[in-house]
Amino acid sequence: MIKVGILRGGIGEDYFESLEKGGEIISYIQKNFPDKFQPIDILVDREGVWHYRGLPIIPADLKQKVDVVWHTGMGDEKKILEHLFIPHISEAGFGRAITNDRSMFERHMANAGIKMSKHIILPAYNFEFDGPLDRYSTKKAMQIFEKFSSPWLVKTFTPDISIGVKLAKTFPELAVAISEISESGQSILVEELISGKKASVHSLSDFRGEKIYSFPPIEHRNDEVFAPGNFSQSEKEEMLSLVRDIFSHMSAEHYMQSDFVINPNRGIILTNVSFVPNMKEDSHFVESLETVGTTHSHIFEHMINKALNN
Repeated sequence: MIKVGILRGGIGEDYFESLEKGGEIISYIQKNFPDKFQPIDILVDREGVWHYRGLPIIPADLKQKVDVVWHTGMGDEKKILEHLFIPHISEAGFGRAITNDRSMFERHMANAGIKMSKHIILPAYNFEFDGPLDRYSTKKAMQIFEKFSSPWLVKTFTPDISIGVKLAKTFPELAVAISEISESGQSILVEELISGKKASVHSLSDFRGEKIYSFPPIEHRNDEVFAPGNFSQSEKEEMLSLVRDIFSHMSAEHYMQSDFVINPNRGIILTNVSFVPNMKEDSHFVESLETVGTTHSHIFEHMINKALNN
């Protein structure tokens, strides 16, 4: 039985997101591969201390305890795994760093000829520095209003499902959304909402004989997912070409999800990328796989075997 260490946690704002993702992978293995893979929980606490099955451990000792590591952590654990020559599945270090800095991400994509939506990042609200919350929210809303027009999407910079995304169509709604999210103590990302067809493309490395394999684009329409989506041949070809460029520019190693909106006037706009597949049976990643006759369990094994054979 192959021992798969699930490395989660770490120092950073995404600590709880990492815990959740890691927990989902542990449950996934237990449900789908009870006789093939043994999941082993490896936690890095907020002080940077590593734990193996609940007990503190020196990272070097992991080499004798796991065959491969699936890394959902958000810190520098990837560098440690590489230094110890432990096979692992991790987000690309460059990709993770650049998507954490939205301004740098946009500049990098612009240099690659890839268009993105306009945005403003608001640092976490601090009463001593920013003053009363209502005055702060109005001031920040005015800055955004002067930079780009409504509607706006307002959310925490680090995705937080407990807070969600707020849609603001008017200036007062924008100020209220900023005020409400500011109370969470997190940084805020405000983006322009671009109208058009919404699409996602899932891609893998070294799959079916291709260095970068992309599954047919799926469409998001009225809270429903259509796989494959209703796109013209030129739209599909352009999205798949963009995905190959993004995959290479982001130095993705295993998997990437690219989200787009297709606007009649502005063309195809990149809205987000992520590097951890959602293996839940009702996810649009799994629906995308079914369009080409493969399964989530096959993809999971592919990623594990690729890490072991690198």
